[in-house]
Amino acid sequence: MSQNSIDEQAFARAKEVARRRAICRKSVLAFIDLCVRIEDLDSVGAETSFQLWDGQKKALEAFQTSRLMIVLKARQLGLTWLALAYILWKMVFNIGYTVVGLSKGEDEAKELVRRLVFVLERAPKWLIRYHKDAPKDWNGPTWEDQTLNLRIHHGEGKAPSRFLAEAASRDSGRSFTANMVLIDEWALQQWAYEIWQAAYPTINRPTGGQVIGISTAKPGTLFHDLWKNSPDNGFTRVFLSWDTDPRRDRDWYEATKKALPRTYRA
Repeated sequence: MSQNSIDEQAFARAKEVARRRAICRKSVLAFIDLCVRIEDLDSVGAETSFQLWDGQKKALEAFQTSRLMIVLKARQLGLTWLALAYILWKMVFNIGYTVVGLSKGEDEAKELVRRLVFVLERAPKWLIRYHKDAPKDWNGPTWEDQTLNLRIHHGEGKAPSRFLAEAASRDSGRSFTANMVLIDEWALQQWAYEIWQAAYPTINRPTGGQVIGISTAKPGTLFHDLWKNSPDNGFTRVFLSWDTDPRRDRDWYEATKKALPRTYRA
């Protein structure tokens, strides 16, 4: 094979990589379709492509168009995976993009980072590489993680994008400035009122800042109050019922009612 042929092939590969990156940069749906794989809970240790249901697509559209988002959902509908996929899209294609993830406890905070790592480990090599394993001639983003944080590097001299996970506590939200705050299982978090009073000013900027709050229902909580008062309070609400998962039919619903007679509505 001649040197010219090798150069032409290398040029063609680089051109295709640039085309794919441009498509993913422009569309989060394309990014999820081409780059995101998640755990398949029906098979231990398995993974699957992230094929979005209609309700998930509705939530994703709201993520892109709303500054304050509140999502009331049934359990096991993949909304945390969806929010993390959206967050990775923002971090990969925006220099210095900072996200804070608030969870009800330290184990749950660690789980957010673990899921991000799960997706990044399976992301295509033309998109992103693990920082320590990236070849010297690699000019794309790289990532590295610790227990409660993850960084995406965009090259020397450029600010990294960061995901910082925190457990809910009285002091959560007081020491950061972020582009986005993800609040997972918001209705189950202790100190929710105190955290919100501290966290909201950090993203309440005229030029940006976003909040995505996700939870199942629990009356008498801050999440419940914000849901009831939306959209007058500025929040865009999205409701995903039990049948958002198209595999859940009426027989499944009736069986669930029998197994959880007091709590199935939640």
